[in-house]
Amino acid sequence: MSTVATSIPPHLLEELYFLPNQAGVCSLINQTCLGESFPNEPSKFVLLKTTAPFCYLAGELDDGELMSLLQYFKTFPEILLICDERHHTRLLLHGMKPIPRIQLFYKNPSINIIMPSGLTFHKILDADFGRQCPWFEVVGSHELFFQHRFGIVVCEGEVVLSAAYAACVGNNHCEIAIATHPKHQNKGAATLVVKAAIQECLERGWVPEWSCDYNNAASLRVALKTGFTLQRYYSFLTLEEK
Repeated sequence: MSTVATSIPPHLLEELYFLPNQAGVCSLINQTCLGESFPNEPSKFVLLKTTAPFCYLAGELDDGELMSLLQYFKTFPEILLICDERHHTRLLLHGMKPIPRIQLFYKNPSINIIMPSGLTFHKILDADFGRQCPWFEVVGSHELFFQHRFGIVVCEGEVVLSAAYAACVGNNHCEIAIATHPKHQNKGAATLVVKAAIQECLERGWVPEWSCDYNNAASLRVALKTGFTLQRYYSFLTLEEK
């Protein structure tokens, strides 16, 4: 998989820019992450897909194009589709199901970080360090990651407690994701490293984004504790479980 090289018509770009998860959409459009498009030369509609199962749909589909798209979805598991709600009824009728989501933005100009004694922040500056974090192998191209994104860990001595990273960056928006070692969950490490990631975003002039499933209380709690505020509700569409 390579960066998306497709020339996307202006009317489709306009719709893509109104979808949720702008950091993800724009990272594909701006070619700061790996992805692919369907069809190869879009005119009526376009689907953008990341190396993860996230997909973004814009445009209009007739019945034949819809069936082709559904066949394409079956070529990879666990699709998570974002599209305008006008498409939802037809896709639900063909066996897709909604996953309610919530999106939040950090809108303050600064953030206050109080560092507990014995803990330190470290930026992930090379792949060897990155491999200490289980999420690092799913970021796609390591080269693109270090060119356009960042990762930060909070450590106690040499032990990594929690890590936050720029999952995707585009149009001056950054989606922050985290991973915390099970032994260190619910101890404040996640909140601390997310604050460090927010600070990194602000220093780069990026708007920090956060999104999670509506029923993911732990993720939502971290977002709210670190100062994120509600931006919108939306839904993933995924293939119906067999």
